[in-house]
Amino acid sequence: MNKKDAFVIFSAFQSRLSHQDNMDNHKKVLRHLEDFGFKYKVVEGVYRGESELSILVPVINQVFDLATVEQLAHIYNQHSILFVDSDRNAELKFMVKPFDASLNELPKSEKLGKFIATTKGIATQCENYTKDGNNYYICDLRGVA
Repeated sequence: MNKKDAFVIFSAFQSRLSHQDNMDNHKKVLRHLEDFGFKYKVVEGVYRGESELSILVPVINQVFDLATVEQLAHIYNQHSILFVDSDRNAELKFMVKPFDASLNELPKSEKLGKFIATTKGIATQCENYTKDGNNYYICDLRGVA
């Protein structure tokens, strides 16, 4: 993957399913991606403190690639996916739009700042991070209005 490619990270895991069902769904998603000719990388995602296998997919053609991943996220009942653009701006895109009373509307996404590399110590103190081999990444919320 090119260092400046946009990408999306998502998972087929659901807390209400058994480990075996989650692994089966994960394998199905990988097969779908392969059938579509997508490149991907399996990473460890931690979301709200829960670790799960996640999939990083480079987004070359945003119209097709992102729409395909969003469709897979819908099929596997995911609430959100993490989209990171080529400038490393991270955005949580909601599949099921949670209601935000202060906006009096349904938000479609939430800006999360920059997707940055960090140390294991800092990442594991966060509720949400990505682990790729020995590398750890978080979304740096500084500067998000």
